[in-house]
Amino acid sequence: MPPDLRWHKNPTPQTPSDPGHAKQPPVAVRTAIRPTEASQTPYRAGMADTYPWPAHLDGAIAAPDHHHVIFENDEVRVLKTVVPAGDTTPVHWHPKTLMYVVSGKDFVRWSDSGEVMFDSREQPEGWELPDVLWSESTPLHKLWNPCDVDLVVIGVELKS
Repeated sequence: MPPDLRWHKNPTPQTPSDPGHAKQPPVAVRTAIRPTEASQTPYRAGMADTYPWPAHLDGAIAAPDHHHVIFENDEVRVLKTVVPAGDTTPVHWHPKTLMYVVSGKDFVRWSDSGEVMFDSREQPEGWELPDVLWSESTPLHKLWNPCDVDLVVIGVELKS
């Protein structure tokens, strides 16, 4: 299996007219590798069978218009989640996840039975969506973005 992220050094340009230019140190560059075919299979296939929810309701499978796999290896899967202003995701679930909020302000999370699990608009005055969140796992839910800006979250899902 090829590495998911490769580091390499740019070759130092050799310019005969500028001998000093060749003495500059090389620069490290990250090159991301596109997600593998494994990204298109249920997440459960790559981790311990510890979650009770159906594999077909995994976030990237059940809500592919909102969850995009941007990195994956044997230990983690990284999702970029985008919920456009006014949009609602289909019902899905997530394993243990560390989330970094890129943009957004409010959201409402409902259970698969329609019960409100969390409504950020009902938090005490002065409450703000944290930059970083941890979730032991998120059971079946759908999420609505009631704001006029997209909710964008980068989530690092643990496979073990």
